Amino acid sequence: MNLYNWENSARANHKKVKKTGTVVLHPDEHVDTDFEQLRKTVKVDRSHHGKNYMEEHGLVKGEEERSVLMSDMTIKTLRDTMGFTALLPGQAQCYRGIFVGRDVILHSRTGSGKTLAYVLPLVERHLLVESGDAAGKKRRAADDAARGPFLIVFVFSVDLAVQTKQVIQRVYPQLRVAVAGMDAVAPDAREGPLDVLVGTVRAVDEAVRGRKVAAEATAAEEKEKALEAQRLAPQGAGKKRARPAAGDDASGADDAELEEDPEADVGTVQQQGEVSAADVRAIVIDEVDTTLGPRFSSLGRRMKNLLKYIRRANGSLAEGLLTDMRSHHYVLCGATIPNWVIKAGFLGVKKYYYQLVAAGSVKLPEGLEVLRMPCPYEVRVRTAAQLLRSQHDFFGRTIVFGTPKQVAALEKELLAAVPAALSVRTLTEAKDEVERLSAVEDFNSKTADTLLCTDIAARGLDMVEAQTVLMLSLPSHVLAAETFVHRAGRTARVFHTGRCLVLHDATEREVLDGIARTTHATFKLFVPAGAAAEAGGAKKGKAEPSATVRLQLTVRNPFQFTKPNVKVPSAVEVLEKQLANSPLRASLTLEASESPEVVRFSVPASVAHEVKAKLWKYKLEELH
Repeated sequence: MNLYNWENSARANHKKVKKTGTVVLHPDEHVDTDFEQLRKTVKVDRSHHGKNYMEEHGLVKGEEERSVLMSDMTIKTLRDTMGFTALLPGQAQCYRGIFVGRDVILHSRTGSGKTLAYVLPLVERHLLVESGDAAGKKRRAADDAARGPFLIVFVFSVDLAVQTKQVIQRVYPQLRVAVAGMDAVAPDAREGPLDVLVGTVRAVDEAVRGRKVAAEATAAEEKEKALEAQRLAPQGAGKKRARPAAGDDASGADDAELEEDPEADVGTVQQQGEVSAADVRAIVIDEVDTTLGPRFSSLGRRMKNLLKYIRRANGSLAEGLLTDMRSHHYVLCGATIPNWVIKAGFLGVKKYYYQLVAAGSVKLPEGLEVLRMPCPYEVRVRTAAQLLRSQHDFFGRTIVFGTPKQVAALEKELLAAVPAALSVRTLTEAKDEVERLSAVEDFNSKTADTLLCTDIAARGLDMVEAQTVLMLSLPSHVLAAETFVHRAGRTARVFHTGRCLVLHDATEREVLDGIARTTHATFKLFVPAGAAAEAGGAKKGKAEPSATVRLQLTVRNPFQFTKPNVKVPSAVEVLEKQLANSPLRASLTLEASESPEVVRFSVPASVAHEVKAKLWKYKLEELH
């Protein structure tokens, strides 16, 4: 455990001095994942909620409150229904911290079990601790009082909301879980009060604060977007506007935008929607960089007002309280966590940042093989159709990512074959919610073996046993690497293996190289079965032909303008040093060079990705 960053106000004597910090917990390879460790009791401290909360819940300050971490029934369900023999490492590492009520940021790879990582400790805490206290019994006795959920999960799309609901109900069928905007959320005489509410910010806002307040907030959002578009219009004229990189705080759009605004109209507790926020004890924001993005814009301010409303409803924020003693805590999670998320101002005094992927290292699933195939843009749809039809045994169950135009053309191309060799479904923005959900369900139930989609399906959704991800185009914006990680992460999930194939041309090599450097992906050259046979009788779907690749390594003084006299090793010396103890050195053929800063060499295509992995810190280009 490392103390990462403490920030203190410069005005040390000011009464509003705030002391905040983040404790970073790095990946722990030796974490105990066995279910037996969850049978141990742990102290549950709720005194920080304040005197009123303690009295309402029948608690005595100083009295030790202990609970096991998971019930035997849940352990049995995980084993028998879900097939778990133990928790996944990421789930085990953050379980206790979430259970005891810490504000947590959970950073983990795609397909690593993040949904259950927050669901299990939050629900177990509710069932084992909060449902048995005096206030919980009192709420259950009054049918009209228990109207609200104890857990709210914010997501960025209805598709992800439905999937999250299914995961929760599979483990906890006794809970009433609803998707805001789709399911009935009001109290039901037969089913009882709502336990968990899942949905987008807009949908949850309408369910909690009511249609009138939510409609006003939506109108304000749309007005702000229109003004922003109008402001940027003169810059258009054939010029692309530069967008700030993820984590760049130059615009100041960080936690400051979620500070309290006393003049904001957040609505009153009497002015509520179909559900009450009085019983909310935990708030989760899944895929936080997208759900609150981009970088706490108008959507973030709407979230701020909604969170303030919830704190008023559950007694955290009340007149006469000198301190905001929250009755709930937050869990933020995602596969990509920009800096502005870590600095989120609405989190508590101390944030626990479970960085379950090593900083600056592997960001893709461990069992993922990454391939690339040169292909002109104008023939990619036809090429993809040929690959999917002729090499179906190699590709298996495939998810194809492309632009809306590419997806529509590929769907037409694949369905034109008679009889159809593939069962195809499409998932795009043009489809309504029912059609999108049906497409995912058909793929996950194996009714369909090929799913064509845009980036609407790149994040969050769990695709069952997807064996290949095929990309018809690369993301080209400033978040290209993050989008690539989410796309590729639809396969090789939770200890499974998979492959990702990217079709690209010379104009996209710079983007491809940037993605490789950022994600540490090592792209292997893929050759289709027919071409591989011509190259020397290679096996069907072989990823490497018997050919060579020319590379250029450039090593320059990074401080040439400020410290021009700094001695920098030549490109040849760097190459020799990095490959000195590797058998790869014998496969290199060096070319004559006129400059010590540049060295060109040839390497067999079968090991080119390994050479690139060794030299990932340096500028390495593939020559044509």
